[in-house]
Amino acid sequence: MPADSIHGFPFFALGFDKDQKPAAPHEAKELLAAVKAADGPTDLFVVSHGWNNDVEAARALYDRLFGKIREALDSGVVPGVKDRRFAVAGVFWPSMKFAEADLIPGGAAGAEDPLAGEIRELMEVAPEKDVPQLKQVLAGIGNPSAQTKSLAALRKLVAGVPKVKGEPEPSGEQISDLSDSQFLQLLTGEKAAAAMDDEVGGVASAEGRLSGFTSGVKTAVGFYTFWSMKDRAGKTGANGLTPVLNQVRKAAPNLRIHLAGHSFGARLVTAAADVGNFGPSTMTLMQAAFSHNGFSPKGVFRKVVTEARVKGPTLITHTIKDRAVGLGYPVAVRLAFDSASALGDKNDKYGGLGRNGAQLTAEAVDLTLHGPEAPYKFDKSKRIFNLQADNIILNHGDLAKPQLAYAMLSAIDVAP
Repeated sequence: MPADSIHGFPFFALGFDKDQKPAAPHEAKELLAAVKAADGPTDLFVVSHGWNNDVEAARALYDRLFGKIREALDSGVVPGVKDRRFAVAGVFWPSMKFAEADLIPGGAAGAEDPLAGEIRELMEVAPEKDVPQLKQVLAGIGNPSAQTKSLAALRKLVAGVPKVKGEPEPSGEQISDLSDSQFLQLLTGEKAAAAMDDEVGGVASAEGRLSGFTSGVKTAVGFYTFWSMKDRAGKTGANGLTPVLNQVRKAAPNLRIHLAGHSFGARLVTAAADVGNFGPSTMTLMQAAFSHNGFSPKGVFRKVVTEARVKGPTLITHTIKDRAVGLGYPVAVRLAFDSASALGDKNDKYGGLGRNGAQLTAEAVDLTLHGPEAPYKFDKSKRIFNLQADNIILNHGDLAKPQLAYAMLSAIDVAP
């Protein structure tokens, strides 16, 4: 039994650094010892947070989610799992906060906007090669005379974002030939760009230049962070978590492993399932921030479906109430802020899984997230179950729901 627990479940932390290496090698050893014990768990939840650079906040997310799972177990709403011994492995990886409005263009930010603090936090987890550019961007916050150099640094950051396998390519590289005013127009709209361009808008006031610049920086930093953290999430799953879970499977051949991920954490656990040989029994993707075509015939995670990398149901919660994935995700993917009626919906090729569920995937079936008033009927001919949650999950981080706990335990009950 570990020293830590969460709502009565033994809890094991699995931390990874920004190079996908274990932050504390003893953590995996403790988990391996526990699963090999004669009285060890029969079932292991492996859960990952998404964009969140605060370990305490990530732990709070796990606490809320497994509080609901504990309530569901204690109430006996899924009788088939009541005698199982559950443990939880919580993944912690260096990422940035995924706020509802961070990637959605809007009004200009004020001079005292907390953006400067966000950039400082980003410097702590960003690749070393990008830190000098981030410092230059920071120098322009509140300082109009430094904004020309800051814009150049921003353009370099945006142009150099990683291309993530299986996602529509980021359009950052297309900004190399834009003028400063055109670059800001892309980020904030014509009004903000004109405020920065003496030729177009006349001699701008310091206040106008500051507000336009700060608003543009907020969007560009969101774009940069989005692609950097999306890339890191997949690599952490494939290169960091997978070796640990492969060892867990070797140590405990009969252990049932249940993957769960929120936001970019959903990409992390899916990437682990994609390359690992640990055979998870179920996978739950909660408001996932990756392409809604990821499991389609041309999707990067197609073999998760065709090779039955997950033995039982894969659950995907999705809702139109999730503005971060529904609007912020497609905006960050395309970096082109023209209005479109289909922005983010299932007809948008840039749409996200947490907004629409799995699209163009014959093995997926559409259901509604609900409570124990009705049993789930998981069709064995299907592998993925899109759980529409418009009336239950009200925003990107709204996961502490008894209906979600019931769905997860119901999937566990029927999984091999």
